[in-house]
Order: sequence, then structure tokens, then C-alpha cells
Amino acid sequence: MRGPIILSDTDAIEANSVFDHWLTNEPVTLLVVLGSDPIAKMALSKSDELINSGDINYHSSRVILATNTSLIKNKLKKLLVNPKLNRINWSALDQYVILSISNKFNNIGSIVLKTKFPNQPRGYINRIIRKAQVNDIDLS
Repeated sequence: MRGPIILSDTDAIEANSVFDHWLTNEPVTLLVVLGSDPIAKMALSKSDELINSGDINYHSSRVILATNTSLIKNKLKKLLVNPKLNRINWSALDQYVILSISNKFNNIGSIVLKTKFPNQPRGYINRIIRKAQVNDIDLS
């Protein structure tokens, strides 16, 4: 079982170093869970359960927990975003619960508002992963 990658919530250098490692050195689709509130904990649990389900489709996916999003916000802002998404409100990052990042071009494929997440089935996580994989193209 692969547990989630938990970023430091106090040390910006450490949080960015670990995040950067997974962005640049590992060929995986990343699900970044944002925050530490009950909705974030639910998203972490559902994501971790799906990725560890044994399904071969998820072997190249990992979950990262960023409880203090301000530490990695600048790095997130530098990533290209799926043009089909609504504009991300970087000054209110706490309104989002999860985002997916593709493995080759490091594009944000999907981002989910906290208000939209609680009643979604586990399969919703599958859709978030797929959106990152579909948008793993050169967006520059």
C-alpha cells in the first residue's frame, strides 16, 4: 500500500522540495489534496482508497496532501492549466479541495471546489485523474 505524500505545513523549503521532486522526477499523475478540513480529509481518504485499489490504471498515480497551500501556491501558479477549466482563483485557494496534475507536462487537468465534492462518489476521483491524463499535452 502506498500512503499519501504529506507536505510539511510549516517549512516552505521542505514542502516545495518534496512537491518539486514528485513534479519533475517521478512519472506519475498527481492528485493534490488541499487543506486539512473534513472535506479535505474525505478527499484524501477517497483518493488514497482508489489509488490503492489494485487497479492497474492507478499504478501511475499518487496523492499529495498540502495542508498549508500557501507554501506551494507559487509553484502551482507556474503550472499550465487545462484551457477548458474556469480560471483558478489563486488568492482564494482554500475554496478548492483537490487538483490533478499530469505526469509529463505537469499541467493542471482538473480542480474541484469544496462545495462540489462532498456528495461525489469515489468514481469522481477517477474522472479527476483521467482529466489530468487527457490534458498531458504541451499547452504552451
